[in-house]
Amino acid sequence: MLYILAWRNIWRNKRRTLITVASIGFAVFFASMLSSVQEGTFQRAIAGVVGQSLGFVQIHKQGYWDERTIDNSFAMTDALAKAVEEEQLGYSIVPRLESFALAAHGNQTKAAMVLGIDPEKEDPVTQISDKLVAGEMISADDQGVLLGSALADYLKVTVGDTLVLIGSGYHGANAAGKYAVKGLVKLNSPELNKQVLYLPVLAAQDLFAAYDLYTSITVNMEASDPIGRVQDQLLAQLDTSQYEVMIWTELAPELAGNIEIDRQSRSLMIFVLYVIIGFGIFGTFLMMTKERSYEFGVTIAIGMQRGRLIRVVLMEIVLLAVLGALAGALVAMPLTGILSLNPIPLTGDTAQMSEQFGQEAVVAFAFQPVFFLRQAVSIIFIALLLSIYPMWSIYRTQVVSAMRA
Repeated sequence: MLYILAWRNIWRNKRRTLITVASIGFAVFFASMLSSVQEGTFQRAIAGVVGQSLGFVQIHKQGYWDERTIDNSFAMTDALAKAVEEEQLGYSIVPRLESFALAAHGNQTKAAMVLGIDPEKEDPVTQISDKLVAGEMISADDQGVLLGSALADYLKVTVGDTLVLIGSGYHGANAAGKYAVKGLVKLNSPELNKQVLYLPVLAAQDLFAAYDLYTSITVNMEASDPIGRVQDQLLAQLDTSQYEVMIWTELAPELAGNIEIDRQSRSLMIFVLYVIIGFGIFGTFLMMTKERSYEFGVTIAIGMQRGRLIRVVLMEIVLLAVLGALAGALVAMPLTGILSLNPIPLTGDTAQMSEQFGQEAVVAFAFQPVFFLRQAVSIIFIALLLSIYPMWSIYRTQVVSAMRA
């Protein structure tokens, strides 16, 4: 009975109810969209830099990260092989040999990052084959190379051309080789797209005279996996005087720091939004209380207990908050779902500026139900907190004074 009474009461003044529901719905919608676009941007940045290059957990020779040269490479010893067994670790591993070389074609030359990879193990991690824009994927016994599309444009090479690599190998050995361009890939990170090329790890070891050596072992993980636990497990099993185990926040501290700062900024913006909406909701509750003071006085005078009246008003407030939260969430959910699958491409100066900062020129969104649930719960909590005033006002109502108002 009380629920029916509360429902009828909120529609007695439709204009006030619609304004309140719209303001609450806008707050939930805006906060959800803001969370979605920022989280989508973070995921793109992490996928572009961490997923395609660094990995979430890496094993190196001790000191490699401070001095990233091929001389600090290591062999796959029995102890290391045992520690990184998939049955024991729970995740597959991706060995890599990384160095730099001068890439040349015709009169064009450019310093390039050479990544020696095992194509079969690498592809599930970085999905290189999905990023092919021309040619075909390299295989383990190939003498071919994959180039980032921006690097290929600079060198003016295409599939089938020959690329010359010149550099310094292991312990000063000469590194020089000619490789056929097997394919071109467009990576999510514009910075990587301008400088990276992939060789089969055997070909890279031969190029740099680093036979049976690797510069890193990446653990095939996702951002949602227990990264810290895997790091602790590896540190407990490996000789830390010979190896270092680093997670992505240590490998890319600038990226991790920027993401944390952006998250704090988002929290501040949402807090300010909630304060503004909170004042609007409080104003509605204040008007509702003042306009209905006569009604409250009469209701109490004819015998309705103050506690029951307070419960009715509380139900009205909860209904308004729930209606507004549902309206905002129902609009935001399908929109973020569509945009998460179809990022908005940037054009013109905005796109160039994004690429200068090493970011993909798109506005990316993430779809996570927790966004909408968190905002809805927050708004309902604010409404319940603000309901203290009308409940206190009903409790303090003087029947005679209220009926004379």
